Amino acid sequence: MGWEWEAYVYMYKWDNSKISGILFHFLTGFELTFFSGVYGTSVGHTHAFGSDAKSYLALCGIFIGLGEILGKVTILLLVNYLESKYCQLYRNKNAT
Repeated sequence: MGWEWEAYVYMYKWDNSKISGILFHFLTGFELTFFSGVYGTSVGHTHAFGSDAKSYLALCGIFIGLGEILGKVTILLLVNYLESKYCQLYRNKNAT
């Protein structure tokens, strides 16, 4: 087992980390379900938009997809940056 998994297991020994981890996964699931299924349907069935409601539904789906892609790319770049900056310090500290 690598040092990443050891750090992960060590972090989850604390009660606050368990609670925040469970809440994070729970709330992320609700958010993803809402924007993937409920929000687009709500926009498509809104009578205030008139006959343009179906075109707004398509635009809504496109922008939600773009937002998910940009969010994932941003997180990936941030994780790579932080890992290159701080994990090297952790590896050097444990090597001595």
